[in-house]
Amino acid sequence: MSMVDGLNRYIKLSHDRSIRFWPGDIDKVFGIPYGKLDIHSLEYQQTESSVQFFRSVLGMPDKGNQVMKCVEMVIMKDLNESTASNLEIDCFKMALMIFSMGHILTPSTKHDQAIIDYWSAIANTD
Repeated sequence: MSMVDGLNRYIKLSHDRSIRFWPGDIDKVFGIPYGKLDIHSLEYQQTESSVQFFRSVLGMPDKGNQVMKCVEMVIMKDLNESTASNLEIDCFKMALMIFSMGHILTPSTKHDQAIIDYWSAIANTD
């Protein structure tokens, strides 16, 4: 990540080589949909109830942002699409998004902690 210039959107490979990237490349590389969803709109304001919802459904601790181990455990559970409930599938989708964001797009300098500002935008897994 030290070679990434986020403001100018390029990865510096050497003193004379760099690769430009665009917001749509996130979808191409990671399969995370790119679109016009504004997570700062009033519809997606972070509330304490939405945070508590994620914590309870995904088995996270009540306090703190130490959530990465919890979502990793949800992702690693055996899940069969034909026998899994809709809640289990939705939990997997939410956990995968939190895991991806926490490790790739919004990494934290502290181990096992994650930024949770976007959680209300992924409450609807569709």
